[in-house]
Amino acid sequence: MSEPLKKPNQAPESYTPKEVPEIVRLAEQVRPPAIDGMPTPYSEEFRIFHLPASRAIGIEESIKLHGAGRLPAQPLWVGLTDSEIWQTLRSLPQLIPGTSLGWTCDYVAETDSFSYIACVLCPVGTPVPEGCQFRDIPPTEVAAGLWGDTMSKVVKRMKKQGYVTNWDAEGCGWNTELYFDEYHSNPPPSPKPNKEGCRWLVPCKKEEPK
Repeated sequence: MSEPLKKPNQAPESYTPKEVPEIVRLAEQVRPPAIDGMPTPYSEEFRIFHLPASRAIGIEESIKLHGAGRLPAQPLWVGLTDSEIWQTLRSLPQLIPGTSLGWTCDYVAETDSFSYIACVLCPVGTPVPEGCQFRDIPPTEVAAGLWGDTMSKVVKRMKKQGYVTNWDAEGCGWNTELYFDEYHSNPPPSPKPNKEGCRWLVPCKKEEPK
């Protein structure tokens, strides 16, 4: 009898949410590297930093990009942060501690849809809980926008510093919303208008001379 097929992006070393102590034990064997230039909850400067090889782990769904059938990503978060699986995810080692991400990737032109993953960003090799999906991300430079910047605004800022998007590189066809627990639980007394509610991270590279 043939073995059952694994779900796409479902790691073979998966564990159920009930096995949190085992996940934590295994996760502790993975040491997150220190990352210079990483954005902080209240920093107000535009930054470009080097992201080492990493693994985004979370709950995934397909989102329509345009038209009447477009589905917003927000419903995926409803109830998720209070769930057992989310507590399991937050027990994993994080490259950006105290954060969660809304990962967008894998656009399919035929269906005008993309994958959206409510996730945490972990070191490569971090065990994936059962029922979760993941993407392994190669090393890349990343532009970190300001609070309230749209993703397109981040791209404009990086170009002023001599960078362009790195979307054409293998494994770098993504952008992600970055949410800081500290910022949302204790926002500044007079915060600037923030329509996005997050800081966008966009993979980038030095622009080649023409």
